[in-house]
Amino acid sequence: MDATQMLEVNCGWSSRGASTVVGATYVHGSSGHLLVTASDQVVRCNTAMYASGVALQVQSWDFRPDSAQAITVPAVKHGKKPIYYAVRGKAKTELISWAAETTKLDASLPSVGLPSAVHQLFTHPRLDGVVLVTIAGSIHLYNGALTTLVAAPAKAKGKAKKLSTVFAAVDADAAGQLYFAIMTKADAYNVSIYTFDPTTNKAVLHRKDTMASTDDLTSGAFHTKDASLSLLWASGLWQSVSADGVKDLTSLSIAANEGKKRRKVGAVAYQTCEAAPHTVAIASSTDVRLWDSKYGVCLSTHALAPTAHGDLLRVFAFPVHSLALVYEKAVLFTSLHARPSTLATVLGKGMAPLTTTNTVLISTMVDEKDVPVVIPALEVETWPAQMLIGNDAQKEVLEQLTNPSLTPTREAFAAVFDKYVYKNGKTNKIRGVLSPLFVTQVAARCVSSASLGLWRELRVLIRSRHLCSRTLPSLIPTLLAHKQWGLLDTSLRFLADIDEATSIRIVKFVLRHANAASVTRYEKLTKDASVTTPAQFVDHFLHLVVVLPKTDVFLQNAMATLTLPDVLALLALLKKWYVRKDIDMTAVVEWMSLLVDVHFTRLAMVAQHLDACTFMADVHGELDQLLSGALLPQTGTVPDYSVETVLL
Repeated sequence: MDATQMLEVNCGWSSRGASTVVGATYVHGSSGHLLVTASDQVVRCNTAMYASGVALQVQSWDFRPDSAQAITVPAVKHGKKPIYYAVRGKAKTELISWAAETTKLDASLPSVGLPSAVHQLFTHPRLDGVVLVTIAGSIHLYNGALTTLVAAPAKAKGKAKKLSTVFAAVDADAAGQLYFAIMTKADAYNVSIYTFDPTTNKAVLHRKDTMASTDDLTSGAFHTKDASLSLLWASGLWQSVSADGVKDLTSLSIAANEGKKRRKVGAVAYQTCEAAPHTVAIASSTDVRLWDSKYGVCLSTHALAPTAHGDLLRVFAFPVHSLALVYEKAVLFTSLHARPSTLATVLGKGMAPLTTTNTVLISTMVDEKDVPVVIPALEVETWPAQMLIGNDAQKEVLEQLTNPSLTPTREAFAAVFDKYVYKNGKTNKIRGVLSPLFVTQVAARCVSSASLGLWRELRVLIRSRHLCSRTLPSLIPTLLAHKQWGLLDTSLRFLADIDEATSIRIVKFVLRHANAASVTRYEKLTKDASVTTPAQFVDHFLHLVVVLPKTDVFLQNAMATLTLPDVLALLALLKKWYVRKDIDMTAVVEWMSLLVDVHFTRLAMVAQHLDACTFMADVHGELDQLLSGALLPQTGTVPDYSVETVLL
């Protein structure tokens, strides 16, 4: 499993007073718009444009809470037209619709009576109208008139349990084929998958599965690629339902509290959705994990900061590489680049971490006559005593510096560190060369004991050039979490192995925290008088990131997580550096090309694209002049990224 990374989460909508979230949906055809239904209003917010971590509210419609006009099933927008749909009333049997210019949702809105209570509403760009899935198990289409696509199952006679819908989904595969998936519960669970033809408005049963389970379903995800489902149960069991049958994938551990009542289904920790083909995102109150949906293998883990927004109700993905987290009192969103899971991405992910004990690797030939001497020195039990002879001073110091019980305070740690590292106690003269073993182990202690503030010692270790970010993956995240701008500056200068994903993470962090407080803190930590404004602060750190060594393929993948405001800010900086003579022009042009390549569609769709074209005009002029020459560039037979992959 990959190392845990902290997700940067922004707010799409938060509760005002006693209002709570009814649900949230994605607005099809938009650039990141969400439709949030609360207990007293419906809000359309634009996640591509936000300030101070809060999305821009495009439009809102109020209604009286706890009244006959209160919306009880989350609102959706028509896939093609500016029409909105919702279900109001406690009985959930009245469908309403309104136009974008409507100001308030009251009793004057046109409504349609429904034959049964509604479970969920769905829209899609390939649908003309709205699909209603009822609690009784029927499916209807409304596009001016109500059409029944799938009738409700016949009621069983005798003492059979009442049937109810527990999960439903509407989606299309890559070929444009629409699917309806519905799961009902009575004496057993029944999963029915239908294909739908929008030209004839007919739904045809594709597959039906029956599952005998006494557990409660908490969340599910439908995969159009193979018409399968991923189901999460209250017990923590994760099952896959496909054409091959029902398969248990894994069990998600939930700490059981003995003696306490069983938690309600609506408050269960785990919620899931499809993030990419054969890849699901499973969210809890503490983290979001990406899993392979075919083999049940965890691909990566992303930690979530603690929130006070209540229980997690739902999670869903929306373009581009974004994830919405729906809580009781707020709707949050984050950028999460999930790639389609393949066998290559799964291999090795389930392995336990390699231990450092009971394993000895000999990479050179040992002459037969030397075996009696060499092999005893490499015995697992005795090699430290054999190989570290003459290094007792370092062993003793390492034992003190790496053991929190021996150096529990900052003063105690500094006393041992200074005595060993500096000559005659003078902090400006380092004794000889620090060994990589010493640097790595002591730096790990400094990072793990961040609450002690061992930043002075950590700076010395980073400047030794014996430290790698791969050997200490928590180094950069810790510096960002504690806003140690001075150490971040040092790391960018002295760590040569900062990967592309971490570089983009630093870019996003700097852009979000470029303010007067950060500038003041940076000046205090570094005594650098050249950075006095937030603009200079951004310019300074992003320049250090841009000139880092990189691989285009990996940087391109990492850039996909950038939001549109980040992209525009980066392009503005790159354009500014483009005319400077004291800059690494190769790095600037490569970053500019990759940014435009990755976000070309989004740049063309946003309202600010004219401004972007204006400030990039002189760059276009130079490109036109280059391409108009007689000697045009010759494209190689093998793309550059293939060559780089081979070199790795």
